[in-house]
Amino acid sequence: MKKIIFKGPYHFNQIDHKEKNILGIEKIKLNVPGIYIWGFMYSKKDNTVFNSLDCKIETNKKYDGRNMQFIPYYVGKKTDSIFDRINEHYEVRSNSNSIKYTRLSYDYLKEFFKDHSFPINIGKSYINDFIRLGYENKVNYYNHLGFLCTKYRVNMNKLIKNGFVFKSILDVPIVDYNFLNDKDTLYNLVGKENYNNFWFCFAEFSCNKKLIKTYLESFETLTYYSLKGKTISKTQEFSKILNDIKIEDATNNSNIFNKDENGQICQIDFNNLLEIPGY
Repeated sequence: MKKIIFKGPYHFNQIDHKEKNILGIEKIKLNVPGIYIWGFMYSKKDNTVFNSLDCKIETNKKYDGRNMQFIPYYVGKKTDSIFDRINEHYEVRSNSNSIKYTRLSYDYLKEFFKDHSFPINIGKSYINDFIRLGYENKVNYYNHLGFLCTKYRVNMNKLIKNGFVFKSILDVPIVDYNFLNDKDTLYNLVGKENYNNFWFCFAEFSCNKKLIKTYLESFETLTYYSLKGKTISKTQEFSKILNDIKIEDATNNSNIFNKDENGQICQIDFNNLLEIPGY
């Protein structure tokens, strides 16, 4: 049985960029292979989630499970350095991948993870689902020309008439469209001059290349379906989770994993539930 152990949640400012570990905790190194979960911190009271926290305020950069709730947004894997990948995700207006991440409305960010209609990204095209969510003002941006042309018809028509050149139907980064600047909720949350609200948990994995090739993608899938809710990240189908792997929760009581009556992490088939737990 192979296992990984999750630690966190940590605020981005807790990273020691020189040593590539968590500030003041040398043994928690980030320059390692493994699985990571990044997302946002919200205030909560009596298990009810309220608003995203302004983490420019120093006291909001220290996790307190009594009145703070980490909401995962993305699950990923890295075969060499989680440190490098976390830094790429943080650059939501400059990294070539991050500028194409889905941007949800502020209200929907507090509920998308338990919404049955929010698509699970298993490599299929869900453009019609996202267009519908766009019409409902739940999704501000999705990396698909059809979504932008449908939701923002007037703006897109103006660009087309002015000779704007599109790269491809699946290459429409948000930074290419000035009219979407005030719709970029991801940047408003993450940007250090805005809410500076970028948190993550992670679990390191063996540096053995054979083990990485055999297990790392399955651990990413297992992590996705072990959370209490969905994320925007790509994953495999639930049925592809291997039987000989497990994850353990050593996070600081962040209440993000689904657990059985014995406190053991268990998986959720989001497509076959009457109600998704959420956070």
